[in-house]
Amino acid sequence: MKNYWFQIDLSITSEITPFVDAIVELQHIIDYIRDEPPSIVQIQYIGQNSPVGLALDGVSEALKLFIEIIVPWRREHATEMAELERQQILAQIKLDEAKALEIQANALKQREEVRKLSMEIQEKRIDITLKVYQALPHNFSESEKIVLTNQLLHPVKILSDSQILAKLPENPRE
Repeated sequence: MKNYWFQIDLSITSEITPFVDAIVELQHIIDYIRDEPPSIVQIQYIGQNSPVGLALDGVSEALKLFIEIIVPWRREHATEMAELERQQILAQIKLDEAKALEIQANALKQREEVRKLSMEIQEKRIDITLKVYQALPHNFSESEKIVLTNQLLHPVKILSDSQILAKLPENPRE
């Protein structure tokens, strides 16, 4: 087997490992098509300099196909592939924007639901405030009734939200 040496300027985990895995997989497919046992692939060297150097043994046919077919195809289609990647990124941005709008719409719907429930709670508090007001002796004008009802809202809210229970003594003091 021939030892191949080539240089690439990429990250080991994101580019080199997948590249080596793909070359090995391609070589094993070639071996299968030729009805040969899978080649034993060895990494002879990985250099840390920039660009990274890589020496592989056992993948000569795969590297030959890579160099003779895939690399020229990449060069020929580089502009088209870049445009497709750009369109893919734009489509992803639109998808993200749509998701954000959906989240906004859901948040708006939830805010509206909270507002509606808050208004229902406030309506119930006004009802109980009016009951408290009616239980008190009163002989007031309409404007005085409105002022007193508004003044009663705060203590009634606190008391209606409280978990404290109370009971009157059997013999109340005067």
